[in-house]
Amino acid sequence: FAPRPAPLHHSSGAAAALESPPPSWDELAELAGPAERRPAKLTFYRDTNGWCPFCERVWVALELKGLAYEEVLINLYDKPQWYKDLVPSALVPAIEIHDEAFLEQEKKPGSSARGLVPESADIMKLLDSEFPVAGGARLYPAVAGEKSAEFDKAMEVAELMTDKGFAYSFGARNKSVTEEGRLERKVAFERALDEAETHLAAHGGPFLAGPEITAADLVAIPMMERYRYQLPLMAGSASPALHGPEAMAQGRPKLSGWFDALDASPGYAARARGDAYSWTAVTSTFLRVFSSAEPEQLAAADAAAEEVLLQAASPEAAAEAVAAGSSAGAAAVEAARKLISNHEAVVADACRADPKSQLQLARITAASHPAPAASEGGASEGGASEGGASEEGLRAEVDAMLREAAAGLLAHAKAEAQAEVQGGQAQNAQGALQPPRPAKSPVARAAARLVASRLCAPRDMGAPAAAVLRARLMAMAASP
Repeated sequence: FAPRPAPLHHSSGAAAALESPPPSWDELAELAGPAERRPAKLTFYRDTNGWCPFCERVWVALELKGLAYEEVLINLYDKPQWYKDLVPSALVPAIEIHDEAFLEQEKKPGSSARGLVPESADIMKLLDSEFPVAGGARLYPAVAGEKSAEFDKAMEVAELMTDKGFAYSFGARNKSVTEEGRLERKVAFERALDEAETHLAAHGGPFLAGPEITAADLVAIPMMERYRYQLPLMAGSASPALHGPEAMAQGRPKLSGWFDALDASPGYAARARGDAYSWTAVTSTFLRVFSSAEPEQLAAADAAAEEVLLQAASPEAAAEAVAAGSSAGAAAVEAARKLISNHEAVVADACRADPKSQLQLARITAASHPAPAASEGGASEGGASEGGASEEGLRAEVDAMLREAAAGLLAHAKAEAQAEVQGGQAQNAQGALQPPRPAKSPVARAAARLVASRLCAPRDMGAPAAAVLRARLMAMAASP
């Protein structure tokens, strides 16, 4: 996608410390242009945070098949009554198919006249039957026989990895499980990984059922991507064999190739995949909610998130994250559009005095920024009170920082699009992601770092878009 050609308020896409105020949100929306919209064949009901593994299975299936769908987010902690009425189990995911032929077919006693289907396994099978060749992706064997037997074995391996991994993960964070019990669960999980390695080696992979992604991979990857980053932090030093993001695949080249093949698939990597920072950052949240972790373990998880955040700040890291799922320009536009459409909520979250999660992150409030907002780099757009920064002034500075970030993203996307029109790459993905200079205001720098820390994939946007935006925000947050 190429943003509409229009003059930006700065002379270079690499320059983010603007001499004049950044474009308004209306101007940025005009620069970005409307997102492509196709008639939605489906409504996809999923969890708000993007944490539900069953939702992710369906999400990847929809992306693999290239189906247009509308998303409706359900707060699992406060499910609306209309959803409970619609889905008797009140569970996510659920899919509603907007197809008249299907709806007519379903209009019979005891079934939904709306074409509503809950349960991830039933949804994936339905997608295969209703859209068998969409996107070239078939999730289940078309006919019974040898291929079906291979698929059944692949599904058995997928379920074994996820089940044993869950048992080990639960045991690692539950004080009622003895050390002996934890060791038994660890050994069982490692045996499941070894069985996956043997299975992949037997048929050559790279996916669990052969050369193409199937439902077996979709069953396994939502939990395996979590284990990849979270298990070391939950298990701690008790599990050196599983320490580090790539430790599960260490000594298992076929399993490593399975991760690589999925990471290289746009259907998985572009939108539904979580990234290293997001899964690491929410680990302490999971430990607080689902276990009785010691303060030292929580501090270690938060420190690990900080380390990954700093690693993700480089243009090289962003370019690597973008490579599989999207072009740098498309990722930048996706990130910019999300800021444009959601900027009010982002500002409110950044300036919230009573945050509900990631409490260790300082918000942009008068208590945390008592000095006048105009003390460095000129007056802020919102002004400041005589005794310190006003809440209005702080919100204005956060808003201006976000507009500056969005403008820079669109400028980079435009540069890449122009280079492609001229028959070349935008130097390369890394060149298209050259970071801006640090923001002038200390409030803006703090806000950029906060938003980068709060940014979560796939909750807020796809992993490639999150990588591009996070790198830009961290560059803006750097000390001048």
